Amino acid sequence: MSGRGNDMSEGGVLVFAGMELKTDDQVLIEFTPPFAAGPVRARGTVRHRRGYNYGIEFAHDTKEDQEQTEKFRGLLRLAAGNATE
Repeated sequence: MSGRGNDMSEGGVLVFAGMELKTDDQVLIEFTPPFAAGPVRARGTVRHRRGYNYGIEFAHDTKEDQEQTEKFRGLLRLAAGNATE
């Protein structure tokens, strides 16, 4: 399902997606940077919702989760023009 990410923080991201999710659902968020060979993925958990806006908390269960989440955050910062944050 395609969606739109907003309001990213160190702990998670707000995602608008036209699908029904419940609190505590596990999700995989994917972002494909321009000119990239493939997507970057971050695992997360739905912590709250309002309509089709979902607060997703990033998973940090493994070292790989932490690395993928940091890569995901960095690419989103670049895409938003905030490379120095």
